[in-house]
Amino acid sequence: MDQSLYRIVELQLGDSYAKKATDTYEESKLLDQILDKSKPFIEKSSFDKLIYTSFRYDLPVPEIYSARFRPPLFEKNVWYGTYEIETAIFEASFHFLKERVHLKNAGGSVESRTLVHAHGNVKNFLNILKHKNIKKIMDKNSHIASYAVAADAIKRNKDGILYPSCRDPKKGICAAVYNIDVFSDDISKLSELTLNLYYKDKKVNWSRGKSINIDVEWSDIN
Repeated sequence: MDQSLYRIVELQLGDSYAKKATDTYEESKLLDQILDKSKPFIEKSSFDKLIYTSFRYDLPVPEIYSARFRPPLFEKNVWYGTYEIETAIFEASFHFLKERVHLKNAGGSVESRTLVHAHGNVKNFLNILKHKNIKKIMDKNSHIASYAVAADAIKRNKDGILYPSCRDPKKGICAAVYNIDVFSDDISKLSELTLNLYYKDKKVNWSRGKSINIDVEWSDIN
């Protein structure tokens, strides 16, 4: 079952952090290499870095990096994605605003992010969309109830978990991917789009030409 999976990450094309922080192309490439070497080592992979980066970190998962369906001391890395672009926007908005809502007079500038469109086989995923305890599992402020679900998925040799977003008002489908092999390593099946975002007054607007124009307020997702 080949499924489109979307994920929003830091800008990958053109105006990268390294380019902003340096004066020449050669300096930006050198800085990119230095930053990459500071990340955990990964053997040569047939997958694009937008896929394999999430799987390169040392295990077990340190407590500080625990997350929903990724408990402390977990023996799996996780790639998070969504079935729909709009759901990815709501998920990304939460993490973006969480780091900024406490700042006074922040915002008012335009930034860009990369929208990743990957393809994965979700046939062997644990589907909890109709789980009897889904409200507790998807608590907006706690990940604890999700840890038992993650343990159950691994015990049953599942490649990941399908669950409803707690940030998207429509509760769009999300995927926590544990097995990198569910992805196609065909580079033609991986694409990127640049999204613009404008942040001000605890609200972020996402746009791309005339095709995407979505406002997300902190009160909608927190």
